Amino acid sequence: MQTKTTSATTKKKIRVLVVDDSALMRKMVSEILNQQPDIEVIETAKDGEDALQKAQRHRPDVITLDVEMPRMSGLEFLSALMPSQPTPVVMLSSLTTKGAEITFRCLQKGAVDFVGKPSQSSVCLSIKDVSNEIAHKVRMASVAKMPYISAEEPPKTAQAEIKQEPRKSHQDPKMVVVIASSTGGPNALNGFLPYLPQSLDIAYLLVQHLPTGFSRLFANRLNSACSLEVREAEEGESLQSGVVLVAKGGKHLVLDAEGRTAYNSNPPLWGVCPAADMLMPTVAHYYQEKTVGVVLTGMGRDGSLGVKAIHAKGGYCMVQDEASCVVYGMPKSALDTGGVDKVYSITEMATGLIRLYEERVQGAVASTERTLQKAG
Repeated sequence: MQTKTTSATTKKKIRVLVVDDSALMRKMVSEILNQQPDIEVIETAKDGEDALQKAQRHRPDVITLDVEMPRMSGLEFLSALMPSQPTPVVMLSSLTTKGAEITFRCLQKGAVDFVGKPSQSSVCLSIKDVSNEIAHKVRMASVAKMPYISAEEPPKTAQAEIKQEPRKSHQDPKMVVVIASSTGGPNALNGFLPYLPQSLDIAYLLVQHLPTGFSRLFANRLNSACSLEVREAEEGESLQSGVVLVAKGGKHLVLDAEGRTAYNSNPPLWGVCPAADMLMPTVAHYYQEKTVGVVLTGMGRDGSLGVKAIHAKGGYCMVQDEASCVVYGMPKSALDTGGVDKVYSITEMATGLIRLYEERVQGAVASTERTLQKAG
């Protein structure tokens, strides 16, 4: 007897709306996605106004969105869509400074992730280079939680208080914090780093999964929102308190045998480059129990090996909780290692780190002073 396949046993495909003012790009992105067994393009749109109508009519699972379009731009589209119909959006951004700037503004408006789009003149030659990335990020976006925390900037009162803190610089920081983040990371970091005062004797290293060419602008944007100094890491730097060094896109950042920053061209790890799991073990090896690992929202397992390495050296690890993550993959993988000490929502992360510093560093100093007083 022949067995019939029911709809209950058939996996539902990810339904995608493709939005781009270029007919060629709409065609090529649609072809890439329709070749995937688990994805189907249900409609295309030529600009933001067209997309808004079709999004409301078809209720797609994911939208791929051009950044720069006539009539209604990608940024204007997100502002109109997200309040009434939160939908996972993957931006297609040109690899230019202007395109990157608009992309980060779109992420603040609720877009989940982005892909660097080939230029119009070379699109046929280079679209294959990003085809796997487009499909991968559509899959990631399909499991993202919407709506989610979008901290465009800290409240002005908190920001003003932090800006009053004096800046300090130490060649030998009392604590080194290594942060790993991916999908949803730019917004999560806006809800974390600006709330950290520069007066703490802490140096920071940040691995945000970004393509080549985006990390410098990303660091500059964070720098404008923080009391901490945030900049792209260069080769051979010593870590300094109050400074956040951001890994360049397309290379793995590590610490060398002397504790200075170095880059290597090793293959991607977990499919990403830079990878926090390349950096975290080298920091733990050099700074031992002074190392703190922080794993924020993101798809995949990056950070899990680093958490184990930090834990083994007596360091401390914290992860973002599921409720405030866009995608819970990275924090969950880190938590599953057994090496995580604390779970925080993104709004609690800065307070948790400050409390840890007070307990581990200031508490140790106070204890030493009491011992010396007794001995005297």
